[in-house]
Amino acid sequence: MSSERRTQPDAVAPLAHAETESSQSLRRLAEDRLSHPDRRERLDLTPDEAAQLLQELRVHQVELEMQNESLRDTQEALERSRARYFDLYELAPVGYVTLAEAGLIEEANLAAALLLETPRGLLIGQTLTRFILPEDQDVFYRSRLCLFTTGEQQACELRLRRTGGASLWVQLQLTQGMDSMAEARQARITLSDIDARKQAESVLHEEEQRKDQFLAMLGHELRNPLAPILHVAESLRLAPSRDPQHIRQASEILTRQVGHLTRLVDDLLDVARIGRGVMHLAKAACDLREAAESAAEQVRPLLAQHGQRLEMALPDTPVMLEGDPVRLAQVIANLLRNASQFSEAETPVSLTLEVQDGVAVLRVRDRGIGLPQPLLPHLFGPFARGEMSEHAQGGLGMGLALVKGLVELHGGSVEASSPGPGQGSIFGVRLPLSGAAVAVAAPALQLAGPAVRQILVVDDNPDVAEAFALLLDILGQQVETVADGPAALDAAARLRPDLILLDLGLPGMDGFEVARRLRASGCTARLVAVTGYGEEHDLEDGKAADFDEQLLKPLGQDAVIAMLARCPVGVVGAN
Repeated sequence: MSSERRTQPDAVAPLAHAETESSQSLRRLAEDRLSHPDRRERLDLTPDEAAQLLQELRVHQVELEMQNESLRDTQEALERSRARYFDLYELAPVGYVTLAEAGLIEEANLAAALLLETPRGLLIGQTLTRFILPEDQDVFYRSRLCLFTTGEQQACELRLRRTGGASLWVQLQLTQGMDSMAEARQARITLSDIDARKQAESVLHEEEQRKDQFLAMLGHELRNPLAPILHVAESLRLAPSRDPQHIRQASEILTRQVGHLTRLVDDLLDVARIGRGVMHLAKAACDLREAAESAAEQVRPLLAQHGQRLEMALPDTPVMLEGDPVRLAQVIANLLRNASQFSEAETPVSLTLEVQDGVAVLRVRDRGIGLPQPLLPHLFGPFARGEMSEHAQGGLGMGLALVKGLVELHGGSVEASSPGPGQGSIFGVRLPLSGAAVAVAAPALQLAGPAVRQILVVDDNPDVAEAFALLLDILGQQVETVADGPAALDAAARLRPDLILLDLGLPGMDGFEVARRLRASGCTARLVAVTGYGEEHDLEDGKAADFDEQLLKPLGQDAVIAMLARCPVGVVGAN
């Protein structure tokens, strides 16, 4: 059975082929007779031949209709393909350009025309290098040469010419192609706008450079005070002297340099706090004249050291506003220090304060080197001092950034101007006034009488602990030092001190845990956290741990005296 089925098609094929040839012969004969009218009468067909011919013509008609349908489908597919090509090529977000091997533009899409700022029709036949900045044309030339030499895809970044003398950064991807009709090589290029990215990279690069300059200045500024501190310490060790003049001179040097170091650290921390929006102001009704006087007192030693004089003009009546008097004095002192740093010796620095239309206007003028115009837009940003570092006499360039931040926290504004190089500069601060009454300044706290307190100092840094104990001993107090939490608990139980000065960053058991255990044991001593951390959350943690107050290292003599004045006077060894 299977063998018969395999042989049947072979037996039928010759017959079908014969019938097909017969039909085709009849059809050709009919077509020939119909196309020649003089031959129509000679077309003699039998009924079977006529029927077969008619059937063949019908089949042929169906075939023609099917071919027409296939052609229509092909045409529609071509239209869809053309539409997709238009979407992908013409409306692509990147530019497409086809270059002949000689470098002439053969084809370009709409995005390329926009990037090259030329109508697409005018691009054809132009060289792409015509639209590239001269200094970047060699980059494109090398990439195109390498493409045709190796056949491998190339990439490069360059700048296009823009109207008005501007430029636009683009990235080029070059791929080799072939013009099938002309049998010539082509360069098919995509152009991507990377100008925003390059601008951002430029800004980051400038910031990195300024930070590098800042770190270099930071090292310089830290070494400046460390050098005299080291020299004084060595001189005292190598040649101990009881000469009061020698001791006083050494003390003044150390005090000045430690003050300078403290200002550096405080400025860095304050700028960081302002940048994070966590700067806390202790606002109250205050007289801006008093803040100016306080700032002047802080800066007068610096001015005297440089041989400069301060000229002040303040109103006779109070200039009241809602503000933090300490921070306002810091603003004015920073402006005065800045004026001193960029001024020559024996030149005046002036400070004026006046009221204009309900606004306090404070101005600091100097006769120094002036401000270069390119620096003005960046003057109040961090690290802005680098451009003028060769003229400065100290500082990190953080002072003006701090001034701007503090003034804006008070609802004011600050600006700078300069008549020109060598003609000095003017810094103006505008602050809104308030209708507050004149605030009465609290009297300065002083250590009353020869009261003696039992004090426990807890700090893991031996030098800090010993130096603190030495100062307290000179002030007439009885002091003992320990280096960790367990020792502090033992000493507190044994000594029953009036005052415990507790470092927060102790190893193992930190200061917070020590304070909690002291309170739990019934200790009633005044607990003061003395720390190098100055963040707001440290203060909150200190309150939660039942500290009576928190002070920031380093503590000067005035701060220590004020702290002792706040401590109740008791009998040594008892609570």
